[in-house]
Amino acid sequence: MSYVTYRFPLSVRSISTVVFATVVTVGLSACGKKDTGPIQVPTVVVEEQDIQLTTEATGTVEPVDTVAVKSQASGMIMKMPVEVGTYVKPGDLIAEIDTRNLTNDFQRTAAAAQAAESTIVVQRSALERASRLFKDGIITRVEYEAAVLNNANAQSALVAAQTNLSVAERNLEFARVRAEISGTIINKDASVGSVVSSAVSNVGGGSTIVTIADLSRVRMRVLVNETDIASVKVGQDASVTVDALPNRTFRGRVEKIEPKAVVQQSVTMFPVLVSLDNPEQTLLPGMNGEVSMIIQQRRNVIAVPIDALRSRAEISSIGVALGIQADSLDSMLAALQAQPMRTGGGDSVAAQAGRGQGDGTRAGQGQGDASQTGQSVMGGARPDSGARRMRRDSGGGAGGAGRGVGRSGRTQALFVFVKQGTGFVPRRVQVGITNFDYAEVLSGVNSGDEVALLSMIAAQAERDQRTAQVRNMSGGAIPGGPRR
Repeated sequence: MSYVTYRFPLSVRSISTVVFATVVTVGLSACGKKDTGPIQVPTVVVEEQDIQLTTEATGTVEPVDTVAVKSQASGMIMKMPVEVGTYVKPGDLIAEIDTRNLTNDFQRTAAAAQAAESTIVVQRSALERASRLFKDGIITRVEYEAAVLNNANAQSALVAAQTNLSVAERNLEFARVRAEISGTIINKDASVGSVVSSAVSNVGGGSTIVTIADLSRVRMRVLVNETDIASVKVGQDASVTVDALPNRTFRGRVEKIEPKAVVQQSVTMFPVLVSLDNPEQTLLPGMNGEVSMIIQQRRNVIAVPIDALRSRAEISSIGVALGIQADSLDSMLAALQAQPMRTGGGDSVAAQAGRGQGDGTRAGQGQGDASQTGQSVMGGARPDSGARRMRRDSGGGAGGAGRGVGRSGRTQALFVFVKQGTGFVPRRVQVGITNFDYAEVLSGVNSGDEVALLSMIAAQAERDQRTAQVRNMSGGAIPGGPRR
């Protein structure tokens, strides 16, 4: 059987595929011949690249502006030319209410107003005649004052009649319910034959006929974990994908962070509203989707694949599997741990953390937030977004890289194996922010170093440990085989 040393162009998908194939090859070879020769380890060359740390949350699309259309007149709906989904403009007819009673009221008040106008003409003439007679001394002051009072009462009656006529005319207009804004009808609460109550005279606020929404601007309401909410800011850009259009990404902006937390299944989250322009009205209310927001970013930093990182507890067995003698490995590790961690420029990691990295974000903050997406990715392909959220919400991780960086901002030294000559030597590294692909390296390796990908070796070491345990428990005999 031939073995090939793989070199990867920093592609995690390719890394996962080849590592899986290598593990299968090693397992199959182990079931065959006992002497398979040295295991060739896949490696990758360390390069500078960009690392983004994102937080993701799911939610639903909802309209920003909605109007509940109600009638200011009571009665039965006789005509309703709109349906759910109809686009309306200001002035378009929504519904027409039975106008028979309203028409009768209008005609009655119009007649009363006309009578009041005639009365005021008569009373005005009577007042002028009484004024002349009073000057000539023909009538008394009491009679003159009575004429003045009758004229004033006629004027008051005219004003009341004109007011009643205006109200009746307005009520007749209210019987034709029209749209006040442009938008799409998203809900229809009444139909022809329904009796609606006035929103003006009814204590309960009246009956809603339809609901209109402006779908040119919508927003996504999502719940963000409390551990990520401090990194989300109003005005921050966001990427939105919806289940109905999985191949299309929409650009949004954080509009509001609601201050009241929501607790779901013992997890505290905060509602965040992300506004979206929707000129084509592609996004519809109720669509489910996912919002992704960049909360940390590093540009042109030295980074290694997550698969190359291991904790101190895992180094011993992996080192032996790589062919390093146990005594030599212990000496190397002791020497590494005795050395202070330094950055590439000669400063300690603690000093560098106080200055910030890449885009100006403090390194301590980046390290603290790294566990949000760098939890556990030691042994396989990149998990889907649902698994990422579950791991981030649970705060756990199975791999060494996930344990090496915590939310507190303190980092733990991790280890990589660097290829030198014909073998590998351990290096202690300090990491900054991590995602599910790579970890930023603050110190320990340089660009151009060749580091080992350890999934296959870790699987081999675990297999050897289990085989040794079985042999110890069975006294050296093979389970199911002849006893010695």
